[in-house]
Amino acid sequence: MLSKAKSKELAIFIYIVNEKSTSIEKIAASLQLPKRAIKDAIIKTNTSLNSLFSIEGLIISNYKGEISIAEDYRGEALSLFYQLKLHYLKQSIKFNYVLLLIKQFKVSKETLLRELYISESYLSRITKELNEYLLDKGILITCDEDGFFFSGREFLIRLFMFTTLMDAYQTIEWPFEEYSMEHFVESIPKRLLQNPQQHTLHIKHSFAILLMIIQIRSQNHAHFITKFDPQVMELFKLVNDTLDLGSFDEYNYLETADVEIIESEKQALSFFTVLYFSDFIDRQKKVDLGWTFFHTDNRMSTISRQLTQRFDQILSLALYADEIAIYNYYLTLFQILYFFLGNNYEKYLELFFPVPQFHLQIHKEKNQSLIKKIEGLVDEVVTDTWIKQTPSLEKLLVNFLLGLSKATIKPKVYVYTQMNKDFTAIYFIRRRLLNIFNNNNIIFTYNYQEADIIITDTMQENVMEKAIFYVGSVFDAEEWQKLLMIIQRIYFDKIVLLEDTM
Repeated sequence: MLSKAKSKELAIFIYIVNEKSTSIEKIAASLQLPKRAIKDAIIKTNTSLNSLFSIEGLIISNYKGEISIAEDYRGEALSLFYQLKLHYLKQSIKFNYVLLLIKQFKVSKETLLRELYISESYLSRITKELNEYLLDKGILITCDEDGFFFSGREFLIRLFMFTTLMDAYQTIEWPFEEYSMEHFVESIPKRLLQNPQQHTLHIKHSFAILLMIIQIRSQNHAHFITKFDPQVMELFKLVNDTLDLGSFDEYNYLETADVEIIESEKQALSFFTVLYFSDFIDRQKKVDLGWTFFHTDNRMSTISRQLTQRFDQILSLALYADEIAIYNYYLTLFQILYFFLGNNYEKYLELFFPVPQFHLQIHKEKNQSLIKKIEGLVDEVVTDTWIKQTPSLEKLLVNFLLGLSKATIKPKVYVYTQMNKDFTAIYFIRRRLLNIFNNNNIIFTYNYQEADIIITDTMQENVMEKAIFYVGSVFDAEEWQKLLMIIQRIYFDKIVLLEDTM
């Protein structure tokens, strides 16, 4: 809903925020933008930030042509990015149009013309443009004699509304005037928010937005009704029963007393919770739900179970029992989400700015061998007609499993210690390293040849080109920082090496 110019400007801004130091050439190559346009965008960003927040020279460059965030503002640069993005969205007629439809459910033509300060012909034009944008998300702006409103599957409408508001407002502002955020934070199911101080403001802010959307939709009798594929309905019920949010009667989300609608709304809220509010759900509940899926004779659960088992065998992962449950948990939820979104899945990711890349563009050359293994596995397991007819789901399952496979890599760093000057130092070093890492990652060896790093207080001849760290004092904080960085680098290098050989 941002103009192309504003989108490019913000893309450049977030790129610089994410890089400690960059250059016009690197930005141009990464974002495929002309150098002149990048320079102009940086000037505009600095000007806007100065005008809005009295910040001068947030984005700076030096005589080498290196571009970075000024040192004084590095800690708040990301927050400034989101504040600037929200400012630009508020200037967007399309965003304000969508916001009115979210808040009021149905808006008359007269109200839209008055609130947006536009002509009837321009309203017709931007409605058409917005519908082109919304079409691949499965919803549309429709009008009747009473006004304009969103039409489409209720799940998709709510998902669009929630994602749009959550990404736009973050925790900067509360988007609704009629009710305070605190009103809805108090309405978060008590079983989720047993210890409010343990959860971030962002989590509570986002959940409050979701509850406000539910209230607006339900007040206008736009309910989520779970009358669709019986197999998906079964899984929806399992999610709801395991999560057990309690009774909706406590929270006054719904004005209807219809039992069927209340049950459907509870199931919808439970599913949104497992998708977007994972922090509310402790790991044991995820494991329990994963095992429930595993033992359920359901089309999607069966695919998840078979994928997990074959995945474990083919890649020799030796997954723990809890990991098997977690794999089934995520794979099944992913399939349910895809049931609603279909081939529009990636289009919904585009509602975020910047667009997340965790399921996109991962087919890189170094992953080809592993990708082929996973593609063969998915093709072997997935014989279901529904999935075979949706090749994009097969591709996403491959990407999803690829991500999970990388998470299972558990390299070990072998450490050899030789301390001659202080006979207590070896115990101190080993104990502290195990406190910081654990004995699954750090292995202390008595074999010099298998060591990745030698920690010593005496001169060592480096005949095998190993990392050697000389300890002056075991109580020197700066030396510990250097040692930890070396171990982390060795650990990460091993992850990369193992990824390439999977």
